Order: sequence, then C-alpha cells, then structure tokens
Amino acid sequence: MTMQPATLQDILLQQTDAQPDTHFIVASESPDTLSFAQLWQSATATAAWLRAQGFLPGDHIAFLSEGGFHTVKLALSLMLSGDVAVPLNLLATDDALVWIIPH
Repeated sequence: MTMQPATLQDILLQQTDAQPDTHFIVASESPDTLSFAQLWQSATATAAWLRAQGFLPGDHIAFLSEGGFHTVKLALSLMLSGDVAVPLNLLATDDALVWIIPH
C-alpha cells in the first residue's frame, strides 16, 4: 500500500524524485519556467539563507513584489522552508504598509 503525501513538502519531494526536470511553473508573462528540482533547490537555498540570518521556521517573512513568476517562486520557497510568506504589493501606499506590516 502506497502512502499518500501529507504535506506540500512531501508532494514536492515525491515529484522531484519522480520527475525532477518536469515543469512545475510556466510563466505566462515571460519565458521563465521552474522545474520540480529547481523549486526544491530554491526552497532549500532560501531556508538556508533565512536560518543563517536568524529566522526560524514559522516566522512571517514580508516582501515587496509586483507579482508574477518570481513572486510565486519566492512564496512557494518560503512555504516549503516552513516560513509564512507575506507578499506586499509594490503599489501599496506607505500608509497601507505602515498598517499591514505590524499585523
């Protein structure tokens, strides 16, 4: 009997082992693509960098972004490394960011 993956990390690792070069993300706004193996590599590198900076799994990581491919890649990498992604829109006003960030 095969065990079903329980988490996003489990699913990604299973697919990375089974089909590492298969596209996980294909960007509609650019020629960028991301394979399962590349996403796993991004997640582990992101986690290593965050831990070296003193962040712990479960920490909320806010970042300004205009959206698109790189936002998805970063958000997934943060989630896969056990962090909470908090994407902030570049078009948000200073007043909005002052209110959002502490919450």
